[in-house]
Amino acid sequence: MERERAKELFDKIEERTIYILEVTELLKLISDVSVVKDTAEYLYILTDILHNECDRLDFERAQLKMACLD
Repeated sequence: MERERAKELFDKIEERTIYILEVTELLKLISDVSVVKDTAEYLYILTDILHNECDRLDFERAQLKMACLD
């Protein structure tokens, strides 16, 4: 496997992980008891974003795994 391809895959995984952490921090803020009545509508949207990001992360992880085994 080419070193550049492995680095690219690791970078994508790192970026996606950072993004997921940022979204979870936002979820913590909007799900606080003091504001949840006003922000509840955003919980579904953010949960959907997290789900999609985790799917992409899983796909990229599988790509990296396959690339490393080649």
